Amino acid sequence: MERSGGIAGMVRRWSAPVPDDGGPASRAAHRIAELSTAEPSAEGLGTDEPGHGGPGRVRDGFVWAVRCGEGSLQCDEEGRRRDPEVDALISVVTAPQ
Repeated sequence: MERSGGIAGMVRRWSAPVPDDGGPASRAAHRIAELSTAEPSAEGLGTDEPGHGGPGRVRDGFVWAVRCGEGSLQCDEEGRRRDPEVDALISVVTAPQ
């Protein structure tokens, strides 16, 4: 998992096993793993085209790139918050160990 962007364009990377307990993080990981890497986004996974927020929206400039197995998705902070399962997955992987 990577988070990139912002003022300095910094990239942070995390890697962690996802619990296979059927919880929200596990469900998101399984959905992402089933995505073809050729698909830039998938409906219902909190994906969003970064930078296309429309008028009046404030963006933080960060983009999450999440890989699970052969699948991946990208979303910004707003897209992450719109999908509680993806949010849970990011929280699990980025939690201090």
